[in-house]
Amino acid sequence: MTDESAILSFLDYYQLADAKSKPINNGLSSFAFMIAHKSKKYILKIYNEDSNIETEVQFGDYLRGRGVPAAKIIKNSKGRLVSIIDGLSGALFEFCDGEQIKWGDISSAFSENLAEIAAKMHLLMLDNARIPGKDYHGCEISPAAGLSSIKIIQKSEEISDAVKNLVFSDLRRGLVHGDLTRQNILAAKDRNKVKAIIDFGDAHYDYLAWDLSVLITHIFITNTYGIDWKALSAFIKKYYSLFPLSKQEIDAIIPFMKIRNLNLAIEVNRLASDNNKNTKELISIENSVMEKLDIIKSNQKHLLESLKN
Repeated sequence: MTDESAILSFLDYYQLADAKSKPINNGLSSFAFMIAHKSKKYILKIYNEDSNIETEVQFGDYLRGRGVPAAKIIKNSKGRLVSIIDGLSGALFEFCDGEQIKWGDISSAFSENLAEIAAKMHLLMLDNARIPGKDYHGCEISPAAGLSSIKIIQKSEEISDAVKNLVFSDLRRGLVHGDLTRQNILAAKDRNKVKAIIDFGDAHYDYLAWDLSVLITHIFITNTYGIDWKALSAFIKKYYSLFPLSKQEIDAIIPFMKIRNLNLAIEVNRLASDNNKNTKELISIENSVMEKLDIIKSNQKHLLESLKN
């Protein structure tokens, strides 16, 4: 979706026809553009028919209205959050100028603020089905048959055995962000609090422990620095004070962290087989994800102790 006339049609809905636009991201279900108008900046996202737009927009707007720092969604000239033109859907978001989370030490203040926000999101959405959304389990292991990596296939079998004893019926569910990573959590300039939670495009109904596991593995564990134990401890302590987890949910977190990384490895391995142009980059990502799985495995006992607080 790169037709300039279509972009102008959407901008006209927001009385921004004279604004400047610049493409910034092309996804499987949406295209994003940076919009500059006078002194203000916006993000215009245009979606195809298979998009998650209603969930993304309603979820972000609902959380923002209840004090969660989600990106503001601009209503169009008809007072609607979603604009529909010629079979395409669009939404305009206020640009968030936050900082990326640094690779290295994360302050306790930032960890605690992030925990407050994550706990609030989970409390708000616990058994809350008022927003439309897909219902599926992110913790399901992707098929590994036919992969070019024996190591990934072996790891898949190992992790499959490890999750057999989990009691999923004991895990609480709700609408989750689904992709709480360093790309989607922006820090304030002083890096002591969260400026914004962005991109709810992967939001769906799932286990709340899954959402927490995604956050922990992407924020507090890196290949370069390993596990940021101090920051993780501050996060867990504050999160539990606001949203205590059951024993079953705590037991699920490490297996879920492994599944998240395993599924990423499976995805990039398949992409590398189908994409000759970016093969080296994809293999590098695959190796990085597999290294993180090794970090989790070698620190599993300490991680479990930390999660039990």
